Amino acid sequence: MSETETIKPFSGKRIHQNEERAADKGLEETCCICGNGIKDRKGFWAEVMEGGSRFVAEGEEPNTDDAGYMGCYTVGPACARKLKKQGSKLLKMEA
Repeated sequence: MSETETIKPFSGKRIHQNEERAADKGLEETCCICGNGIKDRKGFWAEVMEGGSRFVAEGEEPNTDDAGYMGCYTVGPACARKLKKQGSKLLKMEA
């Protein structure tokens, strides 16, 4: 992924394989971008909208009644750093 490319939900090249590997390890939470497991709830939440085509930007208030609004999904720490750089809104998971 290039520096200028926008990170989209569910877009990791190995998301499904990583989700399976995380499940085999007993991890319930996985990153909605790359699929890696999130240990000890050390991740973040990001809101997904427009039918899964993008994340909510910082300062943006999505219409939660819109048919394309998908709610909050978990994001691992590494992907969260990338989302923060692109200006996406993140909420810290609580342990």
